[in-house]
Amino acid sequence: MYCAHYCSYPTTGIFEGEPKQCEGFTFRKTVLIGKIDMGAAQGRAVMEELTKVYRGNAYNLITKNCNHFCNDSCIRLTGNPILHWVNRLARIGFMCNCVLPVTLNSTKAMHHGIDEKPME
Repeated sequence: MYCAHYCSYPTTGIFEGEPKQCEGFTFRKTVLIGKIDMGAAQGRAVMEELTKVYRGNAYNLITKNCNHFCNDSCIRLTGNPILHWVNRLARIGFMCNCVLPVTLNSTKAMHHGIDEKPME
């Protein structure tokens, strides 16, 4: 399983992890998106392509968040997108972008640990 993680560094924002084992998150539901009809090497190549798109310092809550990464990777790996409701708030934010605070549309990532308060 791959996840998107953003930071203020220009390195990749994608990391590898065990399904349902990302510390600090509660997983509620497993949804079958589709089957991957490619070998492990081809799957890794797809992820390598995505590392160029999802750079650590390119996070944007509205236009390039972890759900955008999930959608892109699902489409490339299975041909199917993520469920429509998953990134609903970002789509609503995009439609209402003119009334949102500028800080929500910033590419600056926030860093914080599980037990820490957010800091820039």
